[in-house]
Amino acid sequence: MHYARKTRVLLAALLVFGLPAAAAAQSSEFSVDLHGGLSAPTGTLGDLTTSGGAYGAGLVWHATPRFAVRGDFLRNLLDNGLSDTGLLLSPPVTLTFIGGALELNFGSPIYQDLPLTFALSVGAGVTNFDVDETFSASHPANGIDTGYLTFNLGGQIGFQAIRQGSARLNIFAKVQPNLILVDSFDMLPFAQLLGSDPFDSIVVVPVTFGARITFGG
Repeated sequence: MHYARKTRVLLAALLVFGLPAAAAAQSSEFSVDLHGGLSAPTGTLGDLTTSGGAYGAGLVWHATPRFAVRGDFLRNLLDNGLSDTGLLLSPPVTLTFIGGALELNFGSPIYQDLPLTFALSVGAGVTNFDVDETFSASHPANGIDTGYLTFNLGGQIGFQAIRQGSARLNIFAKVQPNLILVDSFDMLPFAQLLGSDPFDSIVVVPVTFGARITFGG
């Protein structure tokens, strides 16, 4: 584990995460949200692991009624994966994302009276890839605990359930695919077990449900 590299990555991620919080202190409207659900690995990551739980939180500063800046925390808990012959391809893997995003809010549909909300977001940050080395002491990928640059694109649909004064409660469902740019050298033990060429990107798709509370405005 390269501790200096990990420290730089975490500091950069915390900076990205902290920018919306600092901005929110100067704004009259901001939101916090909590969400949880399932995380589905796809492509090579889907060959290595299986679906597991996901949970996260967000802090959002609403710069305008349509545009917002958000800080995100998301953890994907992927289960171990086996080959067709029963070979352990990967122990359980935890993917922890910290980063920021720009969010576009569409508000209620023009031709509907229901208080539905729609939002799209595009973001970037760092995902820490952590192999559970207690699951199998002999697995060749044990010891991988490194941060990688990550990009994501999210979509969210919600229902404004409660409005009390300046506070609003929104219940939502969210899909946020994450493209993680891994180091092919770090992933070499997995590639060898799969019998594939080294790979430098993986994708995980968390599908979560949660609640957002907005203050001010």
